[in-house]
Amino acid sequence: MKLLLAALALPFLAAPASVAAREPARTLTEGANGRQIVLSRGETLRLRLESNGTTGYSWEVAELPRILKRTGGGYLAPSAPRGGPPIAGAGGTQEFTFAARSAGRGTLRLVYRQPWDRKARADRSFRLSVRVR
Repeated sequence: MKLLLAALALPFLAAPASVAAREPARTLTEGANGRQIVLSRGETLRLRLESNGTTGYSWEVAELPRILKRTGGGYLAPSAPRGGPPIAGAGGTQEFTFAARSAGRGTLRLVYRQPWDRKARADRSFRLSVRVR
């Protein structure tokens, strides 16, 4: 009987660790460009940068420090005005998510360019100094 109770209680004893893993991500936008951020190991960083895929431009990671791991991302289309259809050619938001994997410092850099034109200078850039503790 004691063994059964211990087995049933185990998921509840582990709950605090799993709850911590579900904490909301730290979300930053272009306003954080050039700034510094301090993350705890295991914390999630989400970047949301304005983008307009209809122009052929998109954000790409140009420099990823070892202290971060890219875990996801995607494109968020703009919402339609007052329930109508989306506006053709309207820009949206590109999202990147990263996990703080180990303690240290580094620079995260993204560039906004047309991916097929590698020789052209990036139209915009985003730089973030990151410290993970």
